[in-house]
Amino acid sequence: MRKLLFVDCCIRNEDVSRTKKLCRAYLDEYLANHPGTQIEHLYLPDEPLKWIDEKTADRRAELNRKRDYTDEMFRWARQYCEADRIVIGAPYWDLSIPSLLKVYIENICVEGLTFVCTDTGFEGKAHFDRMIFLTTSGGYIAPGADGGTDYLRNIAAFTGNGCFEVFKAEGLDIQGNDPHAILEEAICRVRRAAAESS
Repeated sequence: MRKLLFVDCCIRNEDVSRTKKLCRAYLDEYLANHPGTQIEHLYLPDEPLKWIDEKTADRRAELNRKRDYTDEMFRWARQYCEADRIVIGAPYWDLSIPSLLKVYIENICVEGLTFVCTDTGFEGKAHFDRMIFLTTSGGYIAPGADGGTDYLRNIAAFTGNGCFEVFKAEGLDIQGNDPHAILEEAICRVRRAAAESS
């Protein structure tokens, strides 16, 4: 059975979050076209994530030397490694992504588990075929001002060999724009991508 990991960093509730609507469209269409897929919904605001402080870093390094990844602190990294597809939903915030998603990434980047060091650099160990990033923004994202997408694209390459795709709905709060029409057009794009995806 294929596993799809939905990393949900949609901070607002489902009735309000436009990013969540985009995610729901992708997931519903993907499941309709790939029956039997197991969707693991990881809602980050409910997870006991914490940034890696000195004590945690030392403990993680000790366990890493032993190649012991059974500790609870590695559960997000293990789940990430086991996913056949990863869908990440997060709004565009402050030229990037919410800090909570960055803390999650910090926790899943584990040497020996999601990546290994080699003589020529780093090799990703996660086996996802695609990482899909779904995001929305009130304004338009200027060229060179999308640190979140760039960061996640690099993380996808760092931890795995799968494709990286991003779908955005921009300009949702610009006066004169039709936010419903913008979001619906983005929803059509993600549904099409989910349906066509192998």
